[in-house]
Amino acid sequence: MDFLDEAIVKAKDMFSVAKKKTGEAVAIGKQKYDIASIENRLNKSYVALGKICYESFKNDEAASDEIKALISQIESEINEIELAKEEIVRIKGGRICAECGAAVGENSAFCSHCGAKLIFTE
Repeated sequence: MDFLDEAIVKAKDMFSVAKKKTGEAVAIGKQKYDIASIENRLNKSYVALGKICYESFKNDEAASDEIKALISQIESEINEIELAKEEIVRIKGGRICAECGAAVGENSAFCSHCGAKLIFTE
């Protein structure tokens, strides 16, 4: 019976790990899909901005309000992408260096990219 009980416990542990990894893969896949969607919107914003600038300069017109609105939209989309990338790092069990923005291990004391001392926050 001890062997059978041990085998059952190990099987449960194995399925628990598999379930966790599957959940992580789904969450990462969702974040990557979101990043691709935001990047698509970002590209459309860049095209619209370019078109407005071109038309404004071609016709010697000022379209600063439209340009400012598109720049604001672009900055927002870039921030959304960065947040989604940070979420992927978090899902994988890592964190982001506050100094350089590189992904580092959860238990790292120093950033492997820039060498900055990492601060642990709860």
